[in-house]
Amino acid sequence: MKAARDNVHRIENHRALGVVYTGTHATDTAMGWWSSLTPRQRATTGLDPGAPHWSLASLALTSRARLAVLPLQDVLGLGSEARMNRPGETEGNWSWRLEPGQLTAQLAERLHRLTVKSRRVP
Repeated sequence: MKAARDNVHRIENHRALGVVYTGTHATDTAMGWWSSLTPRQRATTGLDPGAPHWSLASLALTSRARLAVLPLQDVLGLGSEARMNRPGETEGNWSWRLEPGQLTAQLAERLHRLTVKSRRVP
């Protein structure tokens, strides 16, 4: 089922003085969320099944919200194992760390291209 046209979460309804993000410290990663969906649910998202995290990044960056936030776990395409926090759980939180070498020139170039394409940089 598609969202109603007046739904505030639709990209075209975002406010310019707003923030859009693919995830927060208290939600699963984009790939963790994707993995939790059934094949039928995945098909209804309209996301690229080969790289849903990049589809979500693209949507966030094309929003007219002035600030777009892409957690590194989503940029890297990491799953639930890289989730930062699980609300209500007292152990195992805040343990994910960026490892040396995870941010590559190829990844930086892809993110740069997407940022330029979405007109977030000159």
